[in-house]
Amino acid sequence: MANQENGTTPKQDTYLLTRNTNESLRLTAQHYFLTQRQGWLIHPRIQEALKDIPNQQIADLATGTGIWALEVASLLPNAHVTGLDISSAQFPPDWSRPKNVTFGLLDLLEEVPESYRSRFDFVHVRLLLSAGPAVDKSVFITHFSQFLKPGGWLQWDELTYPNMQTVIHDPVTNKTMIEDMANHVIFKAVKVVDMKTKVQWFSPSESFAAALTRDKAEFCEAWSAYIPVKMWVSGIETNVAVAVMIQMTDMISKFFGRDNPEALKQLEEAKEQVKKESSEEGVGYAFNWWVGVARRSL
Repeated sequence: MANQENGTTPKQDTYLLTRNTNESLRLTAQHYFLTQRQGWLIHPRIQEALKDIPNQQIADLATGTGIWALEVASLLPNAHVTGLDISSAQFPPDWSRPKNVTFGLLDLLEEVPESYRSRFDFVHVRLLLSAGPAVDKSVFITHFSQFLKPGGWLQWDELTYPNMQTVIHDPVTNKTMIEDMANHVIFKAVKVVDMKTKVQWFSPSESFAAALTRDKAEFCEAWSAYIPVKMWVSGIETNVAVAVMIQMTDMISKFFGRDNPEALKQLEEAKEQVKKESSEEGVGYAFNWWVGVARRSL
């Protein structure tokens, strides 16, 4: 397992999006947008449980820019927050970090090192499935349980892509119409390249609770919630929405459409459609933001 503390580096960066200043800015804006919709950084049930634990040890896996880790470190000054990612390219500079935050390199697909096993009271992970490689979820679930102390908590946040909708508001009639994005060109392109081989969300046939309460995962309880989100295409949300949609098309193009000219053509059309929509008043996107909560067995 790669760890920044011992100077080693991951053998391969499996992150599917880009790592640069603009992407870091987008991730920061996305963080504030989503936490504003949630109303909290830490699920209230977990936050209540952490009150009884002195000097909490918290891990933010696939931390990216570390924005969630930094916010939680300020929220819980007596806790120590460890942000871990396969790349340090987007970590905040040393001088900007609170004393109760550290960052390190870690590949979630490899075995969890002994130094991290049963170490954390709370593990947080966000958007792992949407920006990572095609991997059986059970691999991540098993590793998450190994990071946690007995009785420790997991919070896992994801988009419910591709279950998204286009929201159109008519200022003349003052009516809002929500359209299924199945006819959106980006999803036509997704169908062409069979995105199902990549995206492995928890489906109705295998719920989050069922997946995490198997014996091998060592979780005694789990549940999930869906938070309806409307992203109106205006102001800062324009930049976030457009950047996310274009990143999605680039990701699909890079990893699934390289040998499919028809898919590449539709992906380019998707970019143009998103740009056009973003310039129109009263257009937005709607989706369910998914939050899964689980507790490791005592």
